[in-house]
This record gives sequence, C-alpha cells and structure tokens, in this order.
Amino acid sequence: TLRFSATEDSWVQVVDGVGKSGSKLIGRGTDAVFSGTPPFRVVVGNAATVKMQYNDQAIDLRPFTGDKVARLTLE
Repeated sequence: TLRFSATEDSWVQVVDGVGKSGSKLIGRGTDAVFSGTPPFRVVVGNAATVKMQYNDQAIDLRPFTGDKVARLTLE
C-alpha cells in the first residue's frame, strides 16, 4: 500500500507491476492511497510538499526529486 499526504496542492501517478495505473490530485491536508502489485512506478508533482509511505514505512522523496517532480520505482 502506498499512502501520500500533502501540505500543498500536488498530484500523484502510480503504475503497478501488472500495468494497473491510477492518478490523483491531492489537495492541501488530504491523503491518497494506492494499492496493487509491486513494483510500483511513482511520479509525484510538487514533491517537496508530499510525504509518502510504502507499507507504513516513510519514503524520502528528496533523492528522487528533480525540478519539483519525483520519479522512483518501489519493489
């Protein structure tokens, strides 16, 4: 399970290992939850304002963030 919470407006796109995809706009103070089959390809907009958890473990998006967008794969 992937959980995203945002302190400012942002967006998330997730594609799981079988190709199931989902995306969601996340408003300030709201959460988004995705589940599926790993690995997950994740893109997060306005990433500096988003906290992410994978199976209840915090994931630091900073190493994956370019110009406001984080791109990573979780296995």
